[in-house]
Amino acid sequence: MEALIDDELDPRRAERFLVHLENCPGCLRELEQLAQLQRSLARLAPVRTVA
Repeated sequence: MEALIDDELDPRRAERFLVHLENCPGCLRELEQLAQLQRSLARLAPVRTVA
């Protein structure tokens, strides 16, 4: 799933996975949760370390 979110699948595999998602609400829900997590993490400010 991460490969789909990160656009790392070749077009054929991505299409097969998208077809699967049309018929699998559990996988679709998990993919949506992973995508939301990725967006949330991207919004976080970088952590500054104390030397």
